Amino acid sequence: MASSDPTETQFTFIAVPDTQQENSSDSRTTMFLGRMNWILANRAALNIKFMVQNGDLVDWDDATHTHYIRADAGLDVLDAAGFPYALCIGNHDTAAVQYGGSAAPGNVNQNLRNTSTFNTYFPVSRFTNIQGVYETGKVDNAYRYFTACGLNFLVMNLEFCPRSGVYSWADAVIKAHLHHNVIIFSHYILESDGSVSGSNAGYGDTSAQTMYNSIIRDNTNVKFTFSGHVGNGASRTSTSSTTGHKTYHLLDCWHDYNSNPTRVCTFNIPAGTVNTQVFDPKSSTWRSDTIVNFSGITWVR
Repeated sequence: MASSDPTETQFTFIAVPDTQQENSSDSRTTMFLGRMNWILANRAALNIKFMVQNGDLVDWDDATHTHYIRADAGLDVLDAAGFPYALCIGNHDTAAVQYGGSAAPGNVNQNLRNTSTFNTYFPVSRFTNIQGVYETGKVDNAYRYFTACGLNFLVMNLEFCPRSGVYSWADAVIKAHLHHNVIIFSHYILESDGSVSGSNAGYGDTSAQTMYNSIIRDNTNVKFTFSGHVGNGASRTSTSSTTGHKTYHLLDCWHDYNSNPTRVCTFNIPAGTVNTQVFDPKSSTWRSDTIVNFSGITWVR
């Protein structure tokens, strides 16, 4: 049962896009840290409950691990404040990408599943809110809870173009949490035009369409997905062909190291709406061309 204040009516959920270019140099990483400080500074005023990062946290890894060190420093401020967040692993966060951002030599699919550096800097033990994982000791696929406005939420991160076994695990988790509103985020779900991707990116295992058919279409408690990887921003509403329920999708990628775009999602539970817009903490401006609003949302209780 939800333990949050049932008199609350609104809360904020934050989605951070691909930050690989921010964490690729010392001069740019202030954008990443600035975003984290803005979230904490506005935590109470906006009633911010949770943050997800859509993958490609870093651009590449090498022997110095400098990209990870920069990202680690930015997320340290959230850890120190006890602020709940979750990460998903993009292709650049794996051994499939080498110095300079190009494909690493070797079997690219096997390299994609080599996430040892990511799990060294962001181990399961770092996230006290993780409730379960697909593979022991790895954060690649995991879920956690938060409560808001008297409702239960489950946030699940899935690996890039997941292996089929991940879906069996995820489906069982979702079905075991019928009274949780499920939010799924994975690096590659929407294409830049807002369509659900049918591609495995050439070296993954399955596509987002397979993800939709496997764990979203038939599970009525899956409400939202968040993703990055391509384009800038996009959105869509999907209606299940089997149950008729709607799932709401947001894509935020941007690759903008001159500012620090941050998707701010305001959940109004009684109204059944989620109103979203991108804010740039660096310039303290709202991007007027990024407004995406969803209505008619039914929550599970």
